[in-house]
Amino acid sequence: MSQVEGVLQEDWDDAGWAGEAPASSGSPAAAPPGVPVLVADRASLVSAAPPTGPAGLLLGRGEDPWPVALALFRPRPTRLVVADLALARVVAFRAMAVGARVAVATTRPEGWAPLLTTAGDGRHRVQVVSGATRAAEGASPHSPLLLVQDRLVQERARVARPGGGGRGAARPDAVRLDAGGPWRCLLTVLRGTGPEAAAVLDAADAALLAADQVELLRQAGERLRVLPTGTPDARAGGHLLLVRGEGVRRLQVEPTELERRMDLR
Repeated sequence: MSQVEGVLQEDWDDAGWAGEAPASSGSPAAAPPGVPVLVADRASLVSAAPPTGPAGLLLGRGEDPWPVALALFRPRPTRLVVADLALARVVAFRAMAVGARVAVATTRPEGWAPLLTTAGDGRHRVQVVSGATRAAEGASPHSPLLLVQDRLVQERARVARPGGGGRGAARPDAVRLDAGGPWRCLLTVLRGTGPEAAAVLDAADAALLAADQVELLRQAGERLRVLPTGTPDARAGGHLLLVRGEGVRRLQVEPTELERRMDLR
């Protein structure tokens, strides 16, 4: 125990575990004889504060190499974009680890089966629906909600014309979700570039993309208004996190052994 801790402990013992602190005389308490007194101003105390880690969902390791985290669940909705199914599963699995429920609306439900299997006893907190789904209600700070929108960008389904003539009219994929409230995050999985990807990025708060997805990174940088300086070096590997209003960070998303099993199933 340090000398400072000893002084604090003596004051605490004098007050008792459930008692009140000794009445203040309006002036600093005198230190016991023989204990040196260190006087510090407010600025010195602030500078001496221990460093703390980032708040939010841990995404990976930065170049610092400090951890990189993103606050997915806030008092307002959050919209995150990724362009890789395996990465989306990792984000969803980590969201479950912090207590979130996960609702997936997808055109490829088989791609989300590994998440259900890996979730084990927590699979009751995961819902995977093929096509459109109604989002679960009741998100809260203690039970946030991750909504996953996994669709084909510019995917089109043909609807036969009355009478059976022609190829039919194109309609967009019906998988549509909205973050729609606090303590919710809408995670959209893109599978290409184009007008629909641009619309998704226009509404996004952040995008987590692989460094070799150069064209999509360019489009995301424009839409999020955080254009990276120069062309990303795909040879460096890793991912880039683009956050609207904050800029770009390079990081390494390192799946755990349990998360890697989702790619092997």
